[in-house]
Amino acid sequence: MTPALDHTRRLLDTPPTPPIPGQLDLTSNEPRETLMPATDSDDHIEHQWILTHPDSDHDDIYIDLWTDGYTVRVEGGDGDDGDRGQRDVDELIAKYTAAGYQRARDYAVNDPEPSDAPEVEAAEPADRPDECPECGSAIEYQAEHAAHGRSGPAWLCLGCRWGEWINP
Repeated sequence: MTPALDHTRRLLDTPPTPPIPGQLDLTSNEPRETLMPATDSDDHIEHQWILTHPDSDHDDIYIDLWTDGYTVRVEGGDGDDGDRGQRDVDELIAKYTAAGYQRARDYAVNDPEPSDAPEVEAAEPADRPDECPECGSAIEYQAEHAAHGRSGPAWLCLGCRWGEWINP
């Protein structure tokens, strides 16, 4: 055997080192779902930025800053998740702005210091469609829908995701 092969065999026979805190433990037999649970709740998100592109061929990008202050998750981008908090968010917004995206909306999801101002719920218009004209599914009103460089009230299909902007 060659010295390189001997060295490789010794490395493979060595037990793995314990993981660094915060590092994924690859020696564990726990399923990934228990290590990082999927949730339908947004309790872990502190702030969200929505970026849209004027060209409808590009998907919207959602950047979430988690309540721990450093975890950043991106949906719809190039898999640019990070763990440097606001610094990552600023770099991602600059990156996607340079690529032609526009900031459609950004807002606090779970503000660490909630304001005392009461939330004013936008009233749903009276001309709600009975069903989606494309697939017949239920329609939902969204007061602040953001897509393709535009933001505003819209009717959205819960089935095929058909949508129609509501013009005031």
